[in-house]
Amino acid sequence: MATRKVYTFAEAKQKIVDEMDLGDETFVSDQEYYDYFNEAINEAEAEIHNQNEDYFLASETLPLVASTATYSLPDSIYANKIRHIQFKQSDNTRIYEIRRVPIERIMYINETNSSNMDYCYHLVNNAATGTQLVLHPTPQASDSTSVSIYFLRNATRVEATTDEIDIPEFIEFTFAFVRVKIARKEMSPLLGSYEESLERQRQLMKETLCDMIPDSDATISPDMSFYSDFDDLDFVW
Repeated sequence: MATRKVYTFAEAKQKIVDEMDLGDETFVSDQEYYDYFNEAINEAEAEIHNQNEDYFLASETLPLVASTATYSLPDSIYANKIRHIQFKQSDNTRIYEIRRVPIERIMYINETNSSNMDYCYHLVNNAATGTQLVLHPTPQASDSTSVSIYFLRNATRVEATTDEIDIPEFIEFTFAFVRVKIARKEMSPLLGSYEESLERQRQLMKETLCDMIPDSDATISPDMSFYSDFDDLDFVW
């Protein structure tokens, strides 16, 4: 099956220049081209997260440091959206989900007798450090591989000519968006046509996202939330 072409910024810009016959024009600066494509990526990203957020699902390991409870979230995370955090020892002897703990229950966690306690977490958002993840209990040993965090990432913005636009399925939306921005600036008589094309591409993008299915597994997981409320997380009551 043919794969979608992934355009670099230079290739995408050149395509617009050729299509709109802008080779001898200078009224659109290089910085404006960057701005227009990044605005297009912003709009596409918002639509993608609204329609099918797992399009941007990513994962990283979260290296634990002894006696350190607070950790920065991945640099590329979108709106602090964590999908799943798991603990898995290298020998597979312990595997479990690291769950978010209600802030009201933190006071009951027994940090002094936690050698066999499963991790849980909450988030804090301080002015100086931004949003960070706080683990309970505090790790007692460093561990670089056992914790994995699955999250929704940002689309990559373009800042250099070789940067790739990493939404290849919806590259036509970005092209249509940039054409509209340029047509508005030059007061082109074709503006109306470009705007209609943009809305067609927007609708097509929405329909494509709605039709996307991550996999064919139709298994429905049982609702265990009732039992989870009574899980023993080594709280002291």
